[in-house]
Amino acid sequence: MGLLEQPGTHVISLPGLEADPVRAARTVANLAGRDDAPARLLLDRDAVQYAGAAAQALAESDEKGRPVSESVWD
Repeated sequence: MGLLEQPGTHVISLPGLEADPVRAARTVANLAGRDDAPARLLLDRDAVQYAGAAAQALAESDEKGRPVSESVWD
């Protein structure tokens, strides 16, 4: 199987990768209710790298569409 997203959540698991659920839960509990908690919590070794690549790809896509977007307002 490939990437699995659990219905109704933002939890993503990759088959073959192991995580420490107790440590993850403790981290989430420690951040709960804090004003400085991140909007998205990346808990995998590669998550920051993957999220950064996805954000870059989105920014590049948005930039390609900029002329069309701006033409609506001209």
